[in-house]
Amino acid sequence: MQYVFIFQAMLEHYLYGDTELEVTSLESHLAKLYAPSAAGCGGMEAEFKKLTSIKIQNDKMRTGNLPANMKKNRVLQIIPYEFNRVIIPVKRGEENTDYVNASFIDVSRRNNCETDTILWLTSPLI
Repeated sequence: MQYVFIFQAMLEHYLYGDTELEVTSLESHLAKLYAPSAAGCGGMEAEFKKLTSIKIQNDKMRTGNLPANMKKNRVLQIIPYEFNRVIIPVKRGEENTDYVNASFIDVSRRNNCETDTILWLTSPLI
């Protein structure tokens, strides 16, 4: 797991350079991001374009990409990885009922894990 973190940190630095930001310069940095540019592409838009330059590894999100589970994803671009997805009890006699769009997040500063979900549905689709 540590090697994965190191690889991801090195990849981020290679793709985007130094992304660290001092708290004292946050306000001025945000002002730059929201300011319109001469090219018509603001800083915020450029930041979001950077996010899409990394190839999504769909093979590591197999269950969330199954056709039967797609309707359970409120945002189709945010799907949990297999290694940390929350698996719910299966309904007897039904396939693909153990899926919910949620991930276990390891919180290293605590002795427990937390669950992360996005945009709760108003009614369950399970």
